[in-house]
Amino acid sequence: MPSVKTSPTKEARPLAAAPPQRIWNLQRQLAGNLIPIVLSLPTAIYGLMYMVSHSEVMGKGFWIFESSPLIGWLAVNYLGLWGNSQLRHIMHERLLGMRPKITDKRYFVGMATPKHSAWLDPHEDVGFLILHPTKLEFYGDHIKTTMDKRDVTAIGFRANAHTLVGLGRWVSIEGRIGELHIRMKVELREKSTLLGNMLLSKGLKRKLQAWLKETEPQG
Repeated sequence: MPSVKTSPTKEARPLAAAPPQRIWNLQRQLAGNLIPIVLSLPTAIYGLMYMVSHSEVMGKGFWIFESSPLIGWLAVNYLGLWGNSQLRHIMHERLLGMRPKITDKRYFVGMATPKHSAWLDPHEDVGFLILHPTKLEFYGDHIKTTMDKRDVTAIGFRANAHTLVGLGRWVSIEGRIGELHIRMKVELREKSTLLGNMLLSKGLKRKLQAWLKETEPQG
């Protein structure tokens, strides 16, 4: 009976871990920015139609139309951070998964680099701003970046799209490396409403300014 030769089985190589699914995506950005428009637009359209059908400007139709911006403002404030608590939870789990013993102060924020420009949402990424003794770190969904304390020159406010409706602003961390100007812009997302976060932004600015004045530990 002929013998059957078998070749030794090659040892299986472990597969590389797949990168985590991107959570700050177009779908989430659309939800937070289009829902307020969807809620306020029907009122504006109905008000205009009423004015045209009744051939009047200053009347019931006008006041219906005028209520649309208020509805839009309330919707932006309460729904502009749609799904924010879930985003925070996911990013918190990721951070602790990578660094289970982290104790540094951290804040959940939206962040943008100086080159970022978008018509849909001012936040380029979402994640945690971490205050280490010698540096600032942004640990985000798809952006990871740091700024050394020695390179930071000022902490201030800058306007963003939320500022136009009185519901937000950047806390801007300005710096310089040689002749190169650097900047990291963050907006708090600790609360579920834009107004709630804007009211906290003054405190974040003070904490960052206090952090900047702290003496770096000697190596």
